[in-house]
Amino acid sequence: MIRGGAGKGRFVLCPPESRRSVNDPVADVPVPWHILRMSGPQNQVLKWEPLPDLPQLPLSFVGGSFDGDRLKVEATFAYGAERTSVLIEFGAVEAHEVCEEFSDWLLTIDSPLPRLVNPKLPTYTWPFLEVRNSSWVAEKIARNGTIDEHDWKHLVVLTLDRTLHVMIAGEVESAAIENDKD
Repeated sequence: MIRGGAGKGRFVLCPPESRRSVNDPVADVPVPWHILRMSGPQNQVLKWEPLPDLPQLPLSFVGGSFDGDRLKVEATFAYGAERTSVLIEFGAVEAHEVCEEFSDWLLTIDSPLPRLVNPKLPTYTWPFLEVRNSSWVAEKIARNGTIDEHDWKHLVVLTLDRTLHVMIAGEVESAAIENDKD
């Protein structure tokens, strides 16, 4: 698993000895009753469109940097659009996490994932998602204990082999598309 650090810098790989396990007391934090009573189905996954008219293609790469409050992300499309990237700046970031495709908890939830509208790639998931009533956000709120006054959003950037989860208070600060014509 790759995790964003608490300080300035880029994503870093967590060594195995620092990963959570059943013996980690933090992994066993009880979830408060008001979190368990979230309205609507838990982990409801919806299509998120950071920009209109994005290509109906999966992403091949996501990278970024975190300065302690803002997370700047570049996500590059695959399959013929490798020179097209979406640049997203998330502000008021409380948590972010990058998972390798088979380590991502998103694969274990019951909510259907939105698909691309591309006849050549009908089984591929739309690469930008919002998770409503997120158990991942609920876990962060329970662990912290002092941050539940915000309307937290759980946004996801999904590539062919990585998933970026971001917990923000409010809206995305900016998003742009970049076409590298070199």
